[in-house]
Amino acid sequence: MAGGGEEEESLLASYSAPPDRPQANGTFGHPQRRTRPGKPLSVVSKVCFALGGMPYQMTNNVIGFFISIFLLEVAQIRPGYASVILFGGRAWDAITDPLVGFLVSKTNTRWGKLRPWIIFSAPFGVASYFFLWYVPGDFSEEARLGWYFLMYCLFEAALSCFHVPYTALTIYLSADPKERDSATAYSKFSTCKGQPRSWDTDKNAAEKMLKRFALMN
Repeated sequence: MAGGGEEEESLLASYSAPPDRPQANGTFGHPQRRTRPGKPLSVVSKVCFALGGMPYQMTNNVIGFFISIFLLEVAQIRPGYASVILFGGRAWDAITDPLVGFLVSKTNTRWGKLRPWIIFSAPFGVASYFFLWYVPGDFSEEARLGWYFLMYCLFEAALSCFHVPYTALTIYLSADPKERDSATAYSKFSTCKGQPRSWDTDKNAAEKMLKRFALMN
């Protein structure tokens, strides 16, 4: 019986996870580089990881509070078209999240599983978010409907490509569960800081916000 126990321990020690399974490491999901289990994450690493959660929260807050006012008052789109844009964008987001999760699970590159998605999706997210608040000149109302619908869907897709792998990144940070919990706490604190403490959503506050971006005469 003792020999059987030693054999079992030997098998467990020699076991290595399949290449498509998440590996605990500190290199953004790179399967060939692992962090030693006893090596703690530095505060700088935790802070850098936490900062990635702020854009998702901040952009969603701004869109949630001001996109309707922007479409109706600045872009001069009729309420029915604005509803199509908002509903279509959120419906598209419900599709892209699981789709990106599936594609990420099938990704294996020399730069890791998650890093390419996070790096290459960021510029597209920034560009589509900028054009979401841009008023194209000499566009008919139907053309503006197509413009904002496209920009909203592109932004939601880019945000999914960034945030889904970022959320999955936690398991790759360290082999120590306590270190992963600590990094998650940093991330949640950063996400909370990305939320506005108080949003005044009356007309005067909305007008001030729009004037700040030079979108109103």
